[in-house]
Amino acid sequence: MELLAEDFASLFFLGLLLRWNDRLQLTAISTIAETSFGVFFIHAYVLTGWKLSYGHFYGTLPAASVAGLFALSIATFAICVPTILLIKRMTGRYSRYLIGC
Repeated sequence: MELLAEDFASLFFLGLLLRWNDRLQLTAISTIAETSFGVFFIHAYVLTGWKLSYGHFYGTLPAASVAGLFALSIATFAICVPTILLIKRMTGRYSRYLIGC
C-alpha cells in the first residue's frame, strides 16, 4: 500500500513539474544542469585532492559520518561547478574535449 502512495506522489510531482516547467526556470538549477556532466568527470580529482590534503595535515583520514559526507559533497560540488564554468569560459567550444560539456 505504501508503494502505491509513493507512485501516486511521484506522478503528482511529475505532473506539477511538467505543468509549470516554464515558470521554474531558476538560474541555479540551470547552472547545475549544464555542469552536471562535467562534475561527473572532475569530482574524482577534487575528492583525491581533499583526501591527500587531509592526510598530509592530519596524518589519517577522518571517520565517516553522515554530516561529514554531506559537507564533503557540498564542498566538492562548490569547487567543481566554478571550475567547470571557468574552463568553459577559457576554452569556449573546445571545453567539450576537456570536461565533456
